[in-house]
Amino acid sequence: MNKSISMNIMLLLAVVFLFSVGSANAQDQATGKEKTAVIKVTGIACSSCAKRVENSLKEDGSVTSVKIDGKDGTATITYNDKKTYLDALAKKVTKDTGFKAEVSEKKSEKKEARKE
Repeated sequence: MNKSISMNIMLLLAVVFLFSVGSANAQDQATGKEKTAVIKVTGIACSSCAKRVENSLKEDGSVTSVKIDGKDGTATITYNDKKTYLDALAKKVTKDTGFKAEVSEKKSEKKEARKE
């Protein structure tokens, strides 16, 4: 009798495990994957400017992290590619802050290549 109960418990745990793995994969497909890319932002002269750019990007629900490099005039952004496009984020920065922002494809490609 105990052996039968143990087998049923193991079977139940296996089913729960498989269901949770399938659910996680479905969620990843629905929500997309995070990508990290770089946009060029012209005119960042101080920490206050950098904070304005950061806040603009973080207002977008698809952005999970932002790192501003005022010296290079870049913003490294981690975002959900199913919810927005990099071009849209650059346009948002320009609209919200007045700083010219554009996609810096060469740096974005280099970062993606390093990850692989």
